Amino acid sequence: MIHVIKFTLLPIMFTPFPFPASVQLIPFYFVFDSIESGYIGSAYWQNFILLFPLGVFSPLLFRRLRNLKLTILTAFFVSTSIETIQLIMSLTIGSNRTFNVDDIILNTSGAIIGYFIYKILIITLRKFKNSYLLNKFDFGL
Repeated sequence: MIHVIKFTLLPIMFTPFPFPASVQLIPFYFVFDSIESGYIGSAYWQNFILLFPLGVFSPLLFRRLRNLKLTILTAFFVSTSIETIQLIMSLTIGSNRTFNVDDIILNTSGAIIGYFIYKILIITLRKFKNSYLLNKFDFGL
C-alpha cells in the first residue's frame, strides 16, 4: 500500500496557480494513441502491475474476497479512488496529476490477473494437501 501511495500521489508539488484539471474519459485513448505512434510507455505496464498484488493477496487475507466479482469491485474502487484523489489534488493544489480512465482499466486488469495467479497457486497447493503451509493457514482450499 505504501508503494501505491508513493507511485500515485507523491511527490506532492504545490504550484502557485493550479493547472487546469486534466480528465481523460475515453477508454483506451492513450493506449491506442501510443500503439499508433509505435511507443508503449512504461506507465501502462506500471499501471497494470500497480494493483496486481491486490488481486493475489486480498483473497489470501480476506475470505470474502475469494470471489472474483468482489475482487474486481475492490480493485475498481481502489483505482477509482486513486484517480479521484489525483483529480482533487490537481484542482486544489495544482499537483499536475490527471484523472485517466485508462489507468482505472489497467489497474483493475492487473488485479484480475493477480486473482487468477492466486487461483493457480491454490490449485497447485491442493496437490500438496499435507504440506506445512496448508496445515498452518487457511488458503480457501
